Amino acid sequence: MSTSGSAPTAADASVRPARSGDSPAVADIQVDAWRTCYAPHLPRGAFDALDVTLVEAGWRAAISSPPTPAHRVLVALSGSRIVGYLAAGPGEDEDTGPGDAEVLALTIAPAEQRMGHGSRLLAAGVTTLVEAGFVLARTWTFDGDAPLHTFLTAAGWEPDGAHRELDMGEPVGQQRWHVLLPAPDPG
Repeated sequence: MSTSGSAPTAADASVRPARSGDSPAVADIQVDAWRTCYAPHLPRGAFDALDVTLVEAGWRAAISSPPTPAHRVLVALSGSRIVGYLAAGPGEDEDTGPGDAEVLALTIAPAEQRMGHGSRLLAAGVTTLVEAGFVLARTWTFDGDAPLHTFLTAAGWEPDGAHRELDMGEPVGQQRWHVLLPAPDPG
């Protein structure tokens, strides 16, 4: 609330397509979030090989040379500072149809969570997927990730019943979520 009698100012928050110079910030956020937020869901040794230099090289390639023209990386900004990212593209599962997309990653810096950045990123990602002609989006989450499950549920996503196990030194369970995308705006 403003004490000077004027209206409060809006936060300087936005989403834009990732640029080639964004990969170091994206990698730092990924490594920090994985060590902070995903630690309860992963085996103890899963972080031993997590090297920010290798992670950054992967993001640099994903941003500058995406695997297909339909792959996108978006970043959330607080002012000019990158605070999160979303990667999406065509669906990659065996049961994927031609109109199916996948949100491959949605991560917000731990210190920036619960400030609306995830909602802005997800909304921008959905818009991007709709504009690319996709009709359904899916994403995989770690079993037991209650904060992410609550977030996805509030955004209209729901589990679709698919499960898988990742081998990360020991099995790590994941469940798949989906949402029907809105029809494209005819205007």
